[in-house]
Amino acid sequence: MHPRYFLSLILSLSILGASAQGLVELKDLQGNTVNQQMIMVYGSADSLTLETDLLVTLQGSVSKTVNLRRYELQVLTNSYNYFCWGVCYAGIPAGSQYLWQSQPQHALALTPGVAVNNFHAYVQPNGNVGVAKFRFVWFDVDQPNDSDWVDIMFDTTPGAGIGENTAAVRTFSAYPTPALQGRVDLRFDLVNGGASRTDLVLYSVLGTEVRRVRLTGTSGTVTVEQGDLGAGLYFANLEADGRPIATRRIVFGSR
Repeated sequence: MHPRYFLSLILSLSILGASAQGLVELKDLQGNTVNQQMIMVYGSADSLTLETDLLVTLQGSVSKTVNLRRYELQVLTNSYNYFCWGVCYAGIPAGSQYLWQSQPQHALALTPGVAVNNFHAYVQPNGNVGVAKFRFVWFDVDQPNDSDWVDIMFDTTPGAGIGENTAAVRTFSAYPTPALQGRVDLRFDLVNGGASRTDLVLYSVLGTEVRRVRLTGTSGTVTVEQGDLGAGLYFANLEADGRPIATRRIVFGSR
């Protein structure tokens, strides 16, 4: 057995045993708990960046300092990858760093029950077709065996995800961000894959829906006004028949 795959097996067994302690709850932006699950992210090899974001909530009743490590389980050759936890790191070439741990000074002091939106995972495909797979492990810096994990797979294979997503996205962009004047334009271009309804939905960092616009065509621009929304980070989802197919981060500035 190749040493890397042997290490992956040992890693899986040890983390599975530790995660029963329930250090954190991990939720996607639709409010689904994804602890110890595989998250699938589909996109085109020509995409500038593929991204997924999770809300992290400390469990229990005692505040803890939590850090993050990333294991590269499957390599998408010639791509780049990076993540954010406390800070956002610069991208590194695929296959160059099997284990990547956030620096100790970037660990986050978490309060029980308070969701934080400091985790983001990215892959830059650079035109390459295939799969990049990672395991992300959150751990208590004082008791490293107290941990929780999620697997994330980025797939740029043509046709991948058709069973999960009823529409494909050619482009989805947000401008400007940060939106200092209280409005942002979200431009979309979809391939009609048979969805009966496609919506643009805006979520707060806690996963609360704050805006919803039904899309009537496969391309166009939706202008989102800040209105009574507070300054800060929000997520704009394209959802086909209720399933998310693309997400962009937007930031409203203080006015």
